Parts: sequence; structure tokens; C-alpha cells
Amino acid sequence: MNTHKTFVQSYSLALFAIALCALFIFGTPRAHAAVTVEQIDEIEETINDIESSIYSILDQGEVLGASTFAEVPVRPACRLSTDKKVYVYQKDTIKVSWKGTGTAYAEFVPDDSGKDALTLPSGQLDSADSVEIPASVHGIPSITLKVTSETGHTSMCRKYIAVTDGSMTKGDNKVAALNAKKLALLNRIDRLNTKKEKISASLLQLELDAVAIDLKLQELINDTSIEKGIVLEANVTSALVDTNSPDEESDNEGVYTIKFDVTAVDQNVYIPKTASRGVSQTSGVTFRVLGTDGKPVTTGTASGGLSSTADTDGNYFVVSEGDSETFTLTVNYDPETSGFYGVGLTRVNYSATAAKPDAQAVAKPFADFVTDLINI
Repeated sequence: MNTHKTFVQSYSLALFAIALCALFIFGTPRAHAAVTVEQIDEIEETINDIESSIYSILDQGEVLGASTFAEVPVRPACRLSTDKKVYVYQKDTIKVSWKGTGTAYAEFVPDDSGKDALTLPSGQLDSADSVEIPASVHGIPSITLKVTSETGHTSMCRKYIAVTDGSMTKGDNKVAALNAKKLALLNRIDRLNTKKEKISASLLQLELDAVAIDLKLQELINDTSIEKGIVLEANVTSALVDTNSPDEESDNEGVYTIKFDVTAVDQNVYIPKTASRGVSQTSGVTFRVLGTDGKPVTTGTASGGLSSTADTDGNYFVVSEGDSETFTLTVNYDPETSGFYGVGLTRVNYSATAAKPDAQAVAKPFADFVTDLINI
């Protein structure tokens, strides 16, 4: 968590640096020192380092399963481009193109700075399109686009262009060169601001992941659901085709085995020596036949048997308190229709004495207790 705080502190400093840099570039008095490319490089390098570190921690959060608890809604994104960098005042036409990602619609944002501004279309626009507008102002005007997602989340992107009057003197050439540098820095700053917004969303996700991990750990610490009973652990599964008649392929059946371990917690456990297809509260285990879609198949003939390394007491296998024993479910299945089929263990029924089961343990995750599909 200290590492996370360090990232946040570094990130805040980077945002301050970006804001300061933008302040100098946006028409500040000449008395202020000019922002250098080296300063921009340093800011960008800092942001890249922070971004890399944050994404690394987010990946670790996914491994821990934190991101399944809470997720930051994905923000839309956009990109603006123009057909040229420099235009001639009242002569050229500016072609503005844009493309949104994860967006429902786009719209241009009016310039409320008080300066002369380009005339842009109003209202909602397609997520990806282009328009042509006149080069109607001098200087370095900006074009700002806002995109909105289906969930109402928004993002903005901006593009700066240079508009000259077309007549260049020696002094004008110097001004044009300075404007070109300023234009490049402004567009670079805007790209850094876009990256900053992505990092902001990542930081929020990081905070949520940290909270989710804390909650998950606390839940595990306070978990008292397994006070008594059994713990199931998948072992080995297999499936093969048994050819009953070499002359008639339709007589083939599938033979499936599912091995699993049973650990008795705080009590002796008695498990009936029987296995049933479907739902049963009296058999030792229950299973289901599965088709290619993963859904239960109720047709065909299936029979199951149960064996174990555990001691026996009459019609029961006995797992002593604190011990683990291996059980093997064997299922023979003769389908009604040829195809691919598998078998999955669904539940173990047990009791604390040699009596009718009064408790159940569900096999989960179910996928761990399922055999491969075989063609019968």
C-alpha cells in the first residue's frame, strides 16, 4: 500500500507539471520563461513511468480476483486530425476528421475563451466522420471534440492548427517558426492530457481493487462456513470408449472416471457406497451426463459406481476426522444418439453417523470435476 501511495504522489506532481507547462504555453506574457522541449520530455517520461507501474499493479489485482468485485466504467476515447498543419486565412478550407472508440455520438465544444474561434458544426454527430470548415481566424485556434458513451460517460480531445495570412515577410517567417514550435508543443501537451485521463481512471480502479482485496481477505479471515463437514478437491478425470461389439459400432459406450479427495473436518464422515444420475439425497454421490453445449443430457442409459481408499462400515465409506481419502466415481454411458458426451460430478451426500445422509457438499468449481467429451 505504501508503493501505491508513492505512485499517487508522483502522479499528482506530474499533473501539476502538465498544468504549469500548459499555463506557460497558453499565451502567457513574454516575461515568463519559455517552456522547453526538454521539460516536456521529462514530464512525458514521468507519466510513462507512472502509467507502467500502475498497470503492473492492476495486472496483479486481476490475478487476485479483485477486479471482479468492482470495475471502473470504461471511458470513451476520441482522436482528432486535420488534413494539414498550416492554413491560409480566408483562403483554405480545413478538413477535420475524428474517430471515437466506445462512443454513442460526438459533438464539437464551442470555444468560450473570448477569442476569435473557428465556426464548427453544432449538435450530435456520428462517432466517426469528417467536416470541412473555413480558415476564418488568424493565429493558432483550437478544435475540441467531446464524445459520449452509451452509459453517459464522456471524454474530450483537442487539436491545434496554425492559420496565417498568406503574405510572409522576414519577420513573419520567424513568427511562423515560433508558432510551429508552439503548435507542436500544444498538441503534445494535449496528448499527455489524454494519457493523464486514462491514468486517472486506472488510479480509481487501483483504489477499488485495493478495497476489494481488503474485503476479500477479511471475508476469508471471518469465514466460519466450514466448521464441520467435508472439503472436496478434484483429482483426476478420464474418459474412453468401450467397444462392446466389434461388428456393431452403435453398441459402443463411454466409460468415465472422476477421482476426487474428501477431507473430514471436525467430525467423522459416512458416505453411502452408491452413485446416482441426476438428483438424489440418499446416494453417496450424484452425477450428470453432459452434451457439447455443457447442458445435462437426460436420454440414454447411465450407471455409476463408487469406490474409495476409505475404510468401510456396512454400506458406508468412513473418512475419519482430519483424514483425507480418495474416491473414484466410474460411470458407464450408452447414448440414445451418437455424439460427444462427458460426465460431471455434482454432489457428495454424507452424515456424521452410519445413517441416511443429512448434509451435502457441492462439487465446485464444477469444471474441475468434469471429464473430457468423447465421441460415442
